[in-house]
Amino acid sequence: MLPRLYRIKHPDTPWQVTFVDPLKGRVRKHFADESEARKYHRELLGKAKIAGTSGLVLDARMRDEYHAAVARLDGVSLSDAVTFYLQHHLGVRDEPLVDAVAAFLAEKKRAGRAIKTLINLQCRLERFLARSGAQKPRELTRELIQEFLDGLEVAALTRRHYQCCLSGFCGWLMRRGLLVNNPVKLLDVPKVDPPSPAVLTPDEAAKVMLAAVAHRGGIYALYFALSLFAGLRSGEIERLKWDNVMFEAETPVIRVEVGKKRGRRAVRLLPISENLKAWLQWGNERAVPLCHLPLESARKVRGVVTWQGDICRHSWISYRLALVSDEARVAREAGNSPDVIWRHYFQLVTEADARRFFAIVPGS
Repeated sequence: MLPRLYRIKHPDTPWQVTFVDPLKGRVRKHFADESEARKYHRELLGKAKIAGTSGLVLDARMRDEYHAAVARLDGVSLSDAVTFYLQHHLGVRDEPLVDAVAAFLAEKKRAGRAIKTLINLQCRLERFLARSGAQKPRELTRELIQEFLDGLEVAALTRRHYQCCLSGFCGWLMRRGLLVNNPVKLLDVPKVDPPSPAVLTPDEAAKVMLAAVAHRGGIYALYFALSLFAGLRSGEIERLKWDNVMFEAETPVIRVEVGKKRGRRAVRLLPISENLKAWLQWGNERAVPLCHLPLESARKVRGVVTWQGDICRHSWISYRLALVSDEARVAREAGNSPDVIWRHYFQLVTEADARRFFAIVPGS
């Protein structure tokens, strides 16, 4: 706001000039003589025309110091120079990055983050520390993080996950006074075009179940049955208990209590199809446990077909939607929103193939 001249009701100093100081706020100068007030007002307008309103409070010494500093920086902005100074000044708290990562992960654990999330954060941050060589928070610059990301040689989506992880960590460092700004915010976010969801054909799904039954006495067959014919996530299967599987009820359902969502929204009732009921009975008769799937066994079973991430869940959602033609219902059963179903999981399949898919039973 430009300086302004007022006549006020004051017996001794009826003239007032006001302007805004960026640091102090509104400044008022009072004058007894009108000519002095107008002269001061013209001087302020002249300064504002040359240096802008922010230069109204700069005296000659301050202006000379500013121009000298800019000349010495040789093209570097004064703001960047101040940021660099604050990062390396002794007044900014500092501690080893290893300790900061440990404290960051401990806080996330206390906040109730999922085990998989904690493991994911730990792996990415430890890899960053090992490859970047950074020892202190002040060493986290845009150039260092950019160099680390460029050297990953991973897909755009994976790179984006690393960038998101580092941004969260740097934001945490800022909130604790260990970093002046978040250098990750200065980087371009990789553009990711999600791949078209892939589904298993009924014949491929049958091959997977046949391989699961043949592998190690079928100990992981229920894992694949729940993935294929209930669309459960791996974490939901690992936390599932037989008490939550009510396949002998009048309306067979699975009560999923711990899903991707939290709180009451995580609890959902998932209908048990006739073929899944047959698989559950098959597993119950053989005392097959609901357990974690080791990576070696997963590769052994999945190797019989061309595999893609979440392909079992994609298949169940696509075939289920082909049968019921109700996206809101399928989204509720899957623990997602209809929008997420259409953007990430759904693939067009025929009703005939859906019936063949849900006809896969033990021994078929």
